[in-house]
Amino acid sequence: MQEAEYPKVNYSTEGGGIVARRGMGYQDYVAAKFIVEMLSDDLLLGVRFEVDDDIDLLWKCSEGDLLIEFVQVKSTDGNTKWTIDELLEKTAKNKDNSIYGKSLQCDQYEGIKSKFKFVLMRDIKNNGHVKLLKLSQQARINHKDYHALCKRIDRDTKSLKSPKGNDSKYWCDN
Repeated sequence: MQEAEYPKVNYSTEGGGIVARRGMGYQDYVAAKFIVEMLSDDLLLGVRFEVDDDIDLLWKCSEGDLLIEFVQVKSTDGNTKWTIDELLEKTAKNKDNSIYGKSLQCDQYEGIKSKFKFVLMRDIKNNGHVKLLKLSQQARINHKDYHALCKRIDRDTKSLKSPKGNDSKYWCDN
């Protein structure tokens, strides 16, 4: 039996489905990496897909407490590097559905600490505040531009709070 040859897809005429699936494929790759990590790390208890965020990682802290790390996976195309404006950009009026806003809203489980992570296909612009998100938690908090980042987020999001009452400083800290 001869195998059928499928025509090549013209991406310039195809709708958003292929582009969305490409992004989901990258997200699946990142999730698979965390699942493999879970096999060798007893502190990583679970990996959830599309529950609160793109990927949710359930961690057991050394003190026995639980922590959920909310992972945003971004695979958008573009020749530009990520900026703070992109992080805070809203897609609907009078609603904070920015990447930052959606991420902060995941902080909702009482008694469980939240952490936030981005996995980006594009690089981050080096001369902007968003570059601080690439740094480790300790380096980020001690950086000279750290407070300016928190103030900028607060100003642009009208001091948005998570369901647990946490703000941009908590988000930036974690």
